[in-house]
Amino acid sequence: MARGTTLSIDAMGGDHAPGVVVDGLALLVADRPDTRLILFGDEAALTLLVAAHPGL
Repeated sequence: MARGTTLSIDAMGGDHAPGVVVDGLALLVADRPDTRLILFGDEAALTLLVAAHPGL
């Protein structure tokens, strides 16, 4: 059985984070649906952003 990749992400780092980070991760998962993500950062902010991307 093939296994996907798991990525651990500091979603609060970088310019314009966490919005652009979550947007980019949505693109990644759309291209590679077997990718699992572990996000670190402000839970309330990330919950709202992730909810806007049904594929995440």
